[in-house]
Amino acid sequence: MSQEKRILFLYCEEPVHAGKGTSTGTIDLPIQRESHTNLPKFEGSGLRGAIREAIGDNIGHDDNDFNRIFGNRHNGEKHSAVDFTDASILFFPVRSAKGIIAWLTCPFVLNRFARDVNKMFGQTLEIKNLSSIDGGIIITQKCSNIELDKKVVLEEFLFTAIEKDVQIDGKGIGTWILEMLGNITDNEITNMLKTNIGIVEDEVFRDFTELFTPKITRNSIDPNTGIANETGLFNEEFLPPETILYAFATADDEFKEKEDERLTAKNNIKFIDDDLPTLFKAGGDKGIGKGLLRRSLYPINTAKTE
Repeated sequence: MSQEKRILFLYCEEPVHAGKGTSTGTIDLPIQRESHTNLPKFEGSGLRGAIREAIGDNIGHDDNDFNRIFGNRHNGEKHSAVDFTDASILFFPVRSAKGIIAWLTCPFVLNRFARDVNKMFGQTLEIKNLSSIDGGIIITQKCSNIELDKKVVLEEFLFTAIEKDVQIDGKGIGTWILEMLGNITDNEITNMLKTNIGIVEDEVFRDFTELFTPKITRNSIDPNTGIANETGLFNEEFLPPETILYAFATADDEFKEKEDERLTAKNNIKFIDDDLPTLFKAGGDKGIGKGLLRRSLYPINTAKTE
């Protein structure tokens, strides 16, 4: 059996609500978060469902290869030949006094990404110059667009800028992420990643992802009267536009007794890359301007044979 793997990068073009389903706090409809870090995530089951739906809408839900690769929902005869992990956060956008927007990350997130790549592909991503931050913010390039007089203002918080040449895989972090994102970075906004990245302490990053996600208050409408219910106000949390997530896509050979009749792993991962639209919807509230994602599948290496 052969196997093909890709990194799936997801760029939020609109606010995205990957709903948790239950709430124990002040937010009625919170987003999904990791229980051990409280960082935002997107469950693999929901992501896979959105991808399946987008491909089915694109080529037809009755397409033969579509049902062979994803499994047929109606007869349940076959296991899916493609899998998707949970999507984890890589960069979180915040308001910056200079440069409009800053994409934040932290050592924990970068080191975990490197660990995940090593786990999935057996390839080491070496991260250099990611040393102590001491309450400041690492500016990744001297031409950074978010720094003014050695200071960076994010939301209402002031940070001291620390200039370091952080490198990943031998490249500056801005250059590296633009290369990894591939066709995602096809406009002037995403090209700002090269000059608008900042690295903060782990706890600061977590706090930003908790405090500065959009929370929107909405009305619940009574379908019988067409007006708001008396207790109809509720609030909903979203990942902000410009958030960058990553997951992993794995394709196996089709499960079939006769080997010469199987769809191969290479065919199946190519099917995803060819037929999944670059822009697709995921999560809730798709009908009210939410949930649009731009995607890129990045190949690290060739097929692995087991």
